[in-house]
Amino acid sequence: QGVRAGSELESWTNPILAVPDSLNNLSCAAFEGATNLQGFSVKESNPNFVVDAAGALLNKETGALEVWPCGSLTTNYTIPEGTKTIGIHAFYGSKNLQELTVASSVTSTNGSSISNCPNLERVIFLDSKNGLEGGNYMLSENPKLTYVRLPNGMTKLGLRTFENDVSLREIELPGTLTTIGSFLFNGCTGLETVRIGEGVTQITWSMLKNCKEVKHVTIPSSVSYIETDPRYLPFLGCTSLENITVDGRNRYYKDIDGVLMTADGSTLIYYPEGKQAAAYQIPEGTVRIASNAFYNNLN
Repeated sequence: QGVRAGSELESWTNPILAVPDSLNNLSCAAFEGATNLQGFSVKESNPNFVVDAAGALLNKETGALEVWPCGSLTTNYTIPEGTKTIGIHAFYGSKNLQELTVASSVTSTNGSSISNCPNLERVIFLDSKNGLEGGNYMLSENPKLTYVRLPNGMTKLGLRTFENDVSLREIELPGTLTTIGSFLFNGCTGLETVRIGEGVTQITWSMLKNCKEVKHVTIPSSVSYIETDPRYLPFLGCTSLENITVDGRNRYYKDIDGVLMTADGSTLIYYPEGKQAAAYQIPEGTVRIASNAFYNNLN
């Protein structure tokens, strides 16, 4: 037997939910909206689930943290070592959670697993033992989130991972990342600093779209692909961005006075929107100006 998404739990008043031995399946967002739910009760004889000391429901067979009770009074929580995955919407809407530490054993997080938490301020991922793949919207829509520590060993960030995290100020992307989803920081209007680790190879669709406070971006030597589709340039809407610096060892790109160019200097890819110069001379040797290269620069 299972519990399906959309269960009518908004009016649930009992703070503890007893999980029967017969339950063997939880659908996505099964307990979403149960804002009064503070924990689960599971018998030792239950073949499928176990509850940790803080009240989280874990799957014995898969090693997944299925649900964090979104009405829990706990403000700081550490996911137990041995946990392998974080379920879809596992922490969605957790109203009191302020700090979350993710165990090094976790290898994947599913969609919106730590999103829409109104008071969440800090998320710390311990360095990954076996690689970590982050799901789409993993940390999105957390209005008070100011600090995220991503782990060494992380290989993937899904699309819109940090979307609309308006209080996030700075972050470092580990060099172990091989896949970065589009619109990664879309709407992070308070973001000022993004450090891209050596080893990252791509800067994807609309990666920093509408990040209005970012003033400087440094591109490491490892980057071999930067999205150039004019509809999805990584820096569109970065109205304070003044300079892009490319590591001198990069074989694919370079900068000239903070302007992004191909390594051979033939194509001007992007002139930062926040660059203050009233006049600009296109460098000698340039034969092509990319679409939207000067988009929205009002100076």
